[in-house]
Amino acid sequence: MCIGAEAARLHAAPGADAIVASGTLDGRFLAGSLFHIEEFWMRVAKGTEFHRWLSQGLDHTVVIRLAADTVPFGDEKNVRILSGTLVHETAPKPTAITTDVVGRLPAGDSGFVHVYFVRDEIGGSGTLGAITFESADLATVSKFSAYEGAHVNIIIEIR
Repeated sequence: MCIGAEAARLHAAPGADAIVASGTLDGRFLAGSLFHIEEFWMRVAKGTEFHRWLSQGLDHTVVIRLAADTVPFGDEKNVRILSGTLVHETAPKPTAITTDVVGRLPAGDSGFVHVYFVRDEIGGSGTLGAITFESADLATVSKFSAYEGAHVNIIIEIR
């Protein structure tokens, strides 16, 4: 968890938080370790503690936000905080042939699937976060665009 000076490094308008996705969490276990809120997808490795925790949120409302201040979320058991440098990658949208092989990717109005994850810079380890976020919706992608390459706090809350 990132508190104090680290949280202040979030590059956003003063006091601004951005809700990236909010809605009922669904799981697509047949297509791998995928969870989704409508067309906002999250990929989490099976068999991990994070996967077990997120599985508890199936059929519940989940809110995912970028936040400058993590203090209000503290040690809540229904909240996870991912802090690090936001990394952005893209993948081509699937064709009918690849859909049969890899399963359906998120639908949307972008020509690409945008993939986001955090890289932990504490201690210089550079390890990748426990989750990747995937979207092909340009409105959702725009919420992340100002934070690419910057330190972020992503709050995942199960309600």
